[in-house]
Amino acid sequence: MRCLLFLVVLGTLIPLSCTKGSAGWDTVTNKQVVYNPYDGIDFQSASRVKAISHEHISRKSQLKIAYDRGIRYFACVNYLPACPSYPLSNWSYEYEDYVSPSDLTLTSLTYSGSIPSFVDKNGVEVNTDDLVQLPNAEHLFYSNTSGSHFNVLGSLFCESAHGGRNKGEWSDEALGMKKKDWYSHHPKWDIKDINPQYLNPSNQLFPGKVFGTINHTSNEKAVRSLLNECPDVFKAIEIVNQGSTESDCKKFRKLWDKLLSEGKRIWGTSAIDWQSLGPDGNPRLGACNVLLINDYDSHTLLEKSELGLDAYISGCFIPAGLADNDIIDFVVTSSSVKLQVTGSPSQMIVVTNRGKTEYSGTNEVEYAYGRKDIYVRFEVWYRDEEGTLKDYLFTNPIFIENADE
Repeated sequence: MRCLLFLVVLGTLIPLSCTKGSAGWDTVTNKQVVYNPYDGIDFQSASRVKAISHEHISRKSQLKIAYDRGIRYFACVNYLPACPSYPLSNWSYEYEDYVSPSDLTLTSLTYSGSIPSFVDKNGVEVNTDDLVQLPNAEHLFYSNTSGSHFNVLGSLFCESAHGGRNKGEWSDEALGMKKKDWYSHHPKWDIKDINPQYLNPSNQLFPGKVFGTINHTSNEKAVRSLLNECPDVFKAIEIVNQGSTESDCKKFRKLWDKLLSEGKRIWGTSAIDWQSLGPDGNPRLGACNVLLINDYDSHTLLEKSELGLDAYISGCFIPAGLADNDIIDFVVTSSSVKLQVTGSPSQMIVVTNRGKTEYSGTNEVEYAYGRKDIYVRFEVWYRDEEGTLKDYLFTNPIFIENADE
């Protein structure tokens, strides 16, 4: 096994040598685990439920594609208007938008639709009413979020089309600019005013429970604005979005680590976003969040929906691709954390607030805590001999502190 250890000093990565299982500096054995998102999960028997948090699905063909890829927990996304497509078999929501570009009076509109049953890749008919579902929508164009997009899983709140009408006076040509730019010049919706709507129990499928994700951005100002204004809503940021370049996704994770280094309990999500080709012109790899749930199969559909939302909120999921690589074991003690995964990863990375430790040639890593460690998370990458990415998985962070402090 080869191991590469990096220490961050004034923004510079300095390579150090290390041995398996060692943090490489000032290791301690008396850390106190403040929070472990996987606490209580039996990795040998827990159900793995492939879920989506950000995938645009409003048609039967799109739903079939996701189902055939193995998705079994559907929080389908719609925007323009930002209303849920829930339940999938028949939905209808009222929302408000401007009467016209020249008349900024608000008027009531309706968003409705349905997705019928479909036949899966094995020739089996699938009734949409038999799927585990959760309301979700992608919201955007708020006046004080710098154009950031976000989802709120579990929320039934439906708001403006924000440019969802595409013809006539609402076309880009008639407006003289893209609709999103027109709305940015006419900021009617402020996140401070909308936040109470997400927290209103009447707008929640399960009162008191919503899971907000901030999508595909490294805009620190916008992310902090959402986290500060809506701390009870936003619990995660996307760390992989397959509509973004690999370089951009690294920026997402850099911001994630900056927030984690401040002790913010923020989870990472993995999303395909759209089912179209990726930014490199090739089919997207496929993405999901694998929910880890004990005793899942014994519950009703609605109970499964709530259990999945609970897993999201608590961070008890694995942001991943769709190639079925998995965690075999995840062991947390007062001195170290150990991860064992399936397959033959090309790279395993331990990330803390102080730097990264990179391993190759192994599917198991045990990391000994350093005295100044605040959090620990893992990245696992699977590439072929040509370096092409085939799969990946992450852990959400555990948070630790020194027991003697």
